[in-house]
Amino acid sequence: MRPSLRAGQMSSPSGSELKAFITVGKDLRPWIKAPVHLYVGTAIVYTDRRPQFIGGVSANLTRAVILSAQFDGRYPTFGLTAAVGKINGSTVRLGVMAVKTDRLGPFLAIGMPLGR
Repeated sequence: MRPSLRAGQMSSPSGSELKAFITVGKDLRPWIKAPVHLYVGTAIVYTDRRPQFIGGVSANLTRAVILSAQFDGRYPTFGLTAAVGKINGSTVRLGVMAVKTDRLGPFLAIGMPLGR
């Protein structure tokens, strides 16, 4: 499986911490025989422009629904997203993220396969 690039935006429930992010990931299916994806990247918090290193793992629950867990250096974040469409072959995902496990906020991303 090819590596992928994902870019998007997520927000805290109050909107006080809006982040734009970009990650690079790799599907681990060839090695562990499960629909699991490992990723690393960076996020920028709009309010104070501080960068954050992010890393995480995601797993396909169905062909369209993904459960993810990531860490931004301060808090664990869990997400549930669904594919809502495609733009030029890239999947658009919309969902909800749980920050510190008790605060829900929106999540929007587009994923693009890299290479051939």
